[in-house]
Amino acid sequence: MRQAIILGACLGLQILVSCHQARPEKPNVLFIAVDDLRPELGCYGNDLIKTPSLDRLASEGCVFTHHFVAVPTCGASRYGLLTGLRPRNRIEITNEALRRVLSGKPETESPETFIHHLRRNGYFTVGIGKIGHYPDGLLYGYEDAPGTERALKSALIVKTPGMRDRGYARDQIVSTLDIYPTLMDLCGLEMPHKTDGHSLSGLLMGKDDREWENPAYSYFRSGISIRTEQYRLTKYFRTEEPKIELYDHTSDPFENHNVAGEFPEVVARLMIKLEMGNTGLYTK
Repeated sequence: MRQAIILGACLGLQILVSCHQARPEKPNVLFIAVDDLRPELGCYGNDLIKTPSLDRLASEGCVFTHHFVAVPTCGASRYGLLTGLRPRNRIEITNEALRRVLSGKPETESPETFIHHLRRNGYFTVGIGKIGHYPDGLLYGYEDAPGTERALKSALIVKTPGMRDRGYARDQIVSTLDIYPTLMDLCGLEMPHKTDGHSLSGLLMGKDDREWENPAYSYFRSGISIRTEQYRLTKYFRTEEPKIELYDHTSDPFENHNVAGEFPEVVARLMIKLEMGNTGLYTK
């Protein structure tokens, strides 16, 4: 029996089944994405909402409790999911990103998405449902009105062969951009080019996680936001105040109190990391 990787992320309405017929040692991949589903599930501690199937999957895999998308809108977040890249221009933070950048265009030498890369390595891919409204599955035109933490936080559940433990949670900060390199790592494929994500395979296999430091970067309108274990820092490229927001998630999980003025040393320290995720999209 072939082994399978099952990965669920709450980003877009899609089921992607990827199978390898010739080399059974490579795992099958079942990717399930759910449109606009917050991590308000039984396996995330919500006792009111009944989600028995997802809870069963979580009991056999790993739940990431701090998984964040790159952009708090449907189309743009899925663009980041598929490409593993942070947005480089303003088009890539809109729901037109997939249509204007990828959809309907010939493939280049560098595979645009992890789907393309799987195909180039012998996988047969089938899409059931949609990641878009059009036949190529890449266009999705939906507008949303996002906030900050609540709009960016998304459920992520992974079940894969070789996991040391089952039914456990990881509270490290992870990003949707990490999914592309993770899938390639678990499938035993070389990354075709450098993306902005990091493989989660070490966390899934129970390796030492003490050196894991992977802040999640997010982008929308005129802001860049970085989420660390304790803080969320956002810098706005605008004339209106506030231009800087800092929230301490140990005491303010709903981000009601901007404490940037009270902790300038924290702002200065995190601003160095934030600028590492500044792709210059607001200056182009």
